[in-house]
Amino acid sequence: MPLSALGDLLSFAARIEIEQQTRPLWIAHYVISKINGTETIPYEDMLAGVKTTAEPTRTKTPEEIMSDFAPIIAADKMRGG
Repeated sequence: MPLSALGDLLSFAARIEIEQQTRPLWIAHYVISKINGTETIPYEDMLAGVKTTAEPTRTKTPEEIMSDFAPIIAADKMRGG
């Protein structure tokens, strides 16, 4: 896998994680809104608000990520992995 694809893969994983964590909150909001007779925020609008506050302002480059994992990779190679 090219290093540029690693950054895309990490972004995708972060997006999926955010969506999995926010959907139950939105469902609870939806149910409470229906019980109270108030307006429901569309899920996409809530997700957009969460993404803007949850995503880091600067993402790491694939090279920075590889350098973060270099000690782990070296230790694994020393153990014969």
